[in-house]
Amino acid sequence: MGGHAAPDAEKTLQGNISRLRRVLEPGRSSAEWQVLVTTAAGYSLRAGPTAVDVGQFEWLVDGARRARDGGSAELAAARLRRALRLWRGDAYEDLGEAAFAVAERRRLDEQRLAAIADRIDLDLALGEAAALVGELRRLVTSHPLRERFWGQLMVAQYESAGQAEALAAYHSARRHLTDELGVDPGARLQALYAAILAGADCPVPSPVRPRPVPAAIGADRNPLAGREADLRWLERAWDRVLDSDSGDVVIVEGEGGMGVSRLVAEFARRVAARGADVVLGLENLPVTSAEELARSAAECPTLVIVDDPGEHSARDRDPWDRIAGDVAGLPVLVVTARPSGRLGAGGAWRALRLGPLAPEQLAEIVASYVHGDELPAALAAVGASSAGVPRRIHADSAAWAAARAAQRVGETAAKVETGRRELDAAERAMIAEILRLRQARMRRAEGEQLEPGASTGGGASGSEAISPGGLDGTSAVDGTGSALVCPYKGLARFDEEDARYFFGRDRVIDQLVTRCAAAALLAVVGPSGSGKSSVVRAGLVPALRAGVLPGSDCWDIRVVRTGAIGVADLAMFDTDRADGPGATDAGVADVTAVGPQAGGVGAGAGPASAVRLLVLDQFEEAFTAWRDGDRELLIDKLVRALRREDGRLRVVLTVRADYYGRFARYPELARLVDNSVLVGPMTPDELRQAVERPARVAGLETEPEFIDTVLADAHHEPGVLPLLSTALLATWERRDGRVLSAAAYRDAGGVAGALTRLADSVYEAFDTDGRAASTPMSSRCGASRWPRPPSRSPPSTPPRPRPAGPPRRASACRSVRSSVPPRSWPGNGRTGSWRRPGRT
Repeated sequence: MGGHAAPDAEKTLQGNISRLRRVLEPGRSSAEWQVLVTTAAGYSLRAGPTAVDVGQFEWLVDGARRARDGGSAELAAARLRRALRLWRGDAYEDLGEAAFAVAERRRLDEQRLAAIADRIDLDLALGEAAALVGELRRLVTSHPLRERFWGQLMVAQYESAGQAEALAAYHSARRHLTDELGVDPGARLQALYAAILAGADCPVPSPVRPRPVPAAIGADRNPLAGREADLRWLERAWDRVLDSDSGDVVIVEGEGGMGVSRLVAEFARRVAARGADVVLGLENLPVTSAEELARSAAECPTLVIVDDPGEHSARDRDPWDRIAGDVAGLPVLVVTARPSGRLGAGGAWRALRLGPLAPEQLAEIVASYVHGDELPAALAAVGASSAGVPRRIHADSAAWAAARAAQRVGETAAKVETGRRELDAAERAMIAEILRLRQARMRRAEGEQLEPGASTGGGASGSEAISPGGLDGTSAVDGTGSALVCPYKGLARFDEEDARYFFGRDRVIDQLVTRCAAAALLAVVGPSGSGKSSVVRAGLVPALRAGVLPGSDCWDIRVVRTGAIGVADLAMFDTDRADGPGATDAGVADVTAVGPQAGGVGAGAGPASAVRLLVLDQFEEAFTAWRDGDRELLIDKLVRALRREDGRLRVVLTVRADYYGRFARYPELARLVDNSVLVGPMTPDELRQAVERPARVAGLETEPEFIDTVLADAHHEPGVLPLLSTALLATWERRDGRVLSAAAYRDAGGVAGALTRLADSVYEAFDTDGRAASTPMSSRCGASRWPRPPSRSPPSTPPRPRPAGPPRRASACRSVRSSVPPRSWPGNGRTGSWRRPGRT
């Protein structure tokens, strides 16, 4: 005082310096002091940048930003929390308003607020939105003009509370900015507001960069159940490593089957998803020296999973001490998984010992295998057999569930088998009843025809004059003037108006009626020439029109050839249209409308509640005549219409068997065509009916030898029906009065010669130009593989009428080609000469 030091001042100063040294460098002797050292001028404080709070704060913030840039949000957030814990009030608050202190205080305060905002961004990326809302509300209250805090509050509220709260936060921010600064929010805050208003994801880049895990760890993707408490123990160990930036070693042990490896693998996947490196074994670290490890871990925390180092001798260094020394001062957690009983010298380290699962944890695992009313029984059985060991719980639960499922499958299979037998029996009974019903109605119709005044035909042979009226436009009158109608169609198909001459398919017709009642979609499948179209048009449709099913006589029915419609006609699938299926088909060729209200093509469909039946004949044309995009639209409309399940629309498809496999390309349609009927060849008895009974209805007589000759000729021919009908037509043309004879059949050439004669007659009808043009055409008709029709759009407008003359014969040839399989073309006669190489 007054320029004179107190007598004991020097001694007092030396004592204070000694005490301060022991605080600054505890455990060091006076010869080792390095921070507060004695100099000639007195004492000197020699501390590094991080030895004071300001330096430590800036060093941690810089390390956090490097970790964030490296994709490790967890490590970055932990370092920022450590940096912010260094703050205890304002910077340099004990220095008052000194000029240098005020400037430094402002600089450091800006760094602190920026660090807070950075840490909040990281926590948002780590899924902590709900926990941040309260803190952010305090921050925007203290700093209402900082848009970054407002944006973070909007994100936190949007992800935790909802859209309304986030939008309200934006309006509060806007009000503060306009009231105090007279400006609108910045572009970034406005973009965030627009995204939230639209319900989109927030346009905030995530700093989290997930890392891959070793294949051995990532193999098991089954959910881990019953070990959440143990996972939290490992998470706390991980947090200690991140918070201290210092390595640690933990041991996870348990008896076999306790799930030690599974627990460690799940923990590894979780930290890797948050940006940490995961390494199997210290030898696999992607560094070769301690310095490289330090540089790598400075930006990315590392989880190292090592095997048990095993026993060591007393002379060796404790392996756990060695490992701990390797990772000291680095954000590295070393975890080892091993069986119990091998803790050894590592017992001083933190260890997690896994035991049997508690009943509620066992129930969590069992419930992942077994559900519903069976769960209590499964819990009792698995609890008794597994002793709470996770591996056994999983194995026993899976075995119990498999055994119970096998039992249920057996029970269900028995029910299905019983139900199928009952369904088959019901179907057979229905077919039999339908057959009796149709036979009774047929006999009644035949009786009505024999009433006085009914024309049955008759008379003897004599001169004849051709007149319209036959099935194919062919009829005649005998010498008495009685009409003679040809009951055979040749190569043409049978239609509804030909039903009275259509025989031999009673079994298939009754099956179609039964299946039509069973489902909304029926597929009629058969090879070319099997008579699919005829059995539907002249068999199924007339039977339904006659009321063979309850109410079917009131159904509105449309028969459409698939290749004769276009995209504009797809409204036929709309069951809620007042005009009904086919209403847009006016003028389109080959469309038939029948029903109580039908007045021809495009007629009204009657009441909106009526059942509507749509027949799509020759559905293979959807694959040959429709473009890909149009076909997709056709099938989509068809499937959507059938999926309505209101019972108002039923669809029948006829399709060639070689195109049936293409349904597999359209899974939704393929599932629906499970209800199908295969049209195969006729039996000998059915062939007899198809030949004999139409003749009887037409008032013709048949010689016994004629029937036997026809059956012997046709029985083994593939695709015989078109050829047989052609031969029968030629026989009718050579009949003796009303008698069909074997001699006339043989003169017509039989099945083998029918097509030759027809082709020759077509050829002879051509003029010179027509014959020249027919040569390549007939060569294509006889090819072993038919050329695929070119892809085209279905016609959306009615085709124009064709001129008379040779082109009409060409059309007939196309009919031959579509009705008769190519292998059935003969090699002799005119067609044989057409197909000779020299002629093509």
